[in-house]
Amino acid sequence: MSQVADYVIANASGATVRADINTTLLAVVSNNSGSSEPGTMYAFMLWVDTTTNLIKLRNAANSAWITLGVSITASNTIDVNGGSIDGTPIGASSASTGAFTTLSATGASNLDSSVTINESGADVDFRVESDSSTHMLFVDGGNNRVGISGSVIVPTSILEVSEAVAASSGINSLVTISATDGGVNMGGGEGPGILFKIPDDETNPSVGAQIGAFKESSDDSVSNTGLAFSVSQNDETLDRAVTINSSGNVGIGGSVTNSVLDIHTAALTAKPTALRFTNAGDINYAWEFWRDNTDGDLRFGEEINGTHTTRVTFETGGNVGIGVTGPSSYLSNNLVVSAPNDGGITIASTNTTNGNYLSFADGTSGSDRVRGLVGYNHGTDFLFMQTDAVERLRILNNGELQLKGGTYLAATGVESMAFTNGSFSIADNSTLTLTDIANTGCLVAIGQNRSSAGVTYDHCLVFAEHSTATTMVANPSGRFGTSSGTDTITNIYMSGASMIIENKVGSAVTYSVAIFRFLGN
Repeated sequence: MSQVADYVIANASGATVRADINTTLLAVVSNNSGSSEPGTMYAFMLWVDTTTNLIKLRNAANSAWITLGVSITASNTIDVNGGSIDGTPIGASSASTGAFTTLSATGASNLDSSVTINESGADVDFRVESDSSTHMLFVDGGNNRVGISGSVIVPTSILEVSEAVAASSGINSLVTISATDGGVNMGGGEGPGILFKIPDDETNPSVGAQIGAFKESSDDSVSNTGLAFSVSQNDETLDRAVTINSSGNVGIGGSVTNSVLDIHTAALTAKPTALRFTNAGDINYAWEFWRDNTDGDLRFGEEINGTHTTRVTFETGGNVGIGVTGPSSYLSNNLVVSAPNDGGITIASTNTTNGNYLSFADGTSGSDRVRGLVGYNHGTDFLFMQTDAVERLRILNNGELQLKGGTYLAATGVESMAFTNGSFSIADNSTLTLTDIANTGCLVAIGQNRSSAGVTYDHCLVFAEHSTATTMVANPSGRFGTSSGTDTITNIYMSGASMIIENKVGSAVTYSVAIFRFLGN
């Protein structure tokens, strides 16, 4: 370090002058270094201030020192403290941060304190390049948006992540959220998530909703992962709304996913609607579906202009009610239909030739599948009934009643049979028995119109006397026998108290019958 008093070489002896010159040269080569400024200063004089380790230059007016931002303690270092660069104040003691057009660095650069870019809030963009992208990180200063991309993009939202996806490459993960266990095994139900906050008083954000991934098992060797969607209800507590487990099962309203779709509704609630299908134009018109959590019944309902009505009920025991909420209250309760005037049940045929049936079964094979039956043949339009797997009665499209054989009892006190301008047929080689006709006070009129082998069979009148077993038969054609087989074509006779009508040979024969019952003594 060396400084001189005034940089003036005075007249003196040779040795003195030489010493004065050497001192001056030493001050020049050391840039007037010293802990204090030189005694005599000149415009544009350099001074190395060893107290602050700064290089200073005297201004043109020789009135002040200008500090140069060059370090004297490290190579390739500029140390700016309380100065300016290109007219911009910069440094720890400055009021603002400097602005640079380009900053270039070779090798690693470290920033050990906070950094503010665009502190003045100007409409200035900021970007960071990567090896293959000029906009790996891009800040749109004018629109307050940030983009992260492997290609050039202008972000359209406050944060946009974009990447080119190749054809047939499947789903590409553009964002990854990772969780670590911190050296301790994660338990079941733990994992990372995204939290959404909504302001509760226009200023303070509170818990709003969350999407999270969770580890299903506490076993560290099992990494099955589910997805959870949670919401809050005007509080700071997250309530699970939807759960998707690692098998793809979905739970709505809770965390249980025992099936492909599990819907959880409020406990001990009569109508916690689970599904609702509405009219987009008027939400007061809808179909609804729910489990009654007070009795376990499953119900379908309808809302019409704000009025709710249960249409179908499936009881826990399996009974079904249509228009009835409690089918088990009825005697035959497996299926109960509530019907208004002109209501009921219709079996609609798919074409005009089908046969449709209401069947009664006591087994699953052979005739046990249809022991009893009520059917309708759409091809020829007739209704028929069968018992014990055998057809017993048929009503043709002209109103004719065909009885397929059997025994019919004249019950006491009621009219047992009555046909008004009707008829029935007895099949070939079949017999119809009217039991207990005698001694019942019945008047039986039977008419037939049949010709066979030149003989005409027309009609008869049978009277069963009320007080005795005597039966009178009026037989204009004389074609009635006294026992089975008397007549080989058609035969009507009395056997004890019963009337037997036989069709012996040929085709089915049609009879018209009227039975009148006289009650009283």
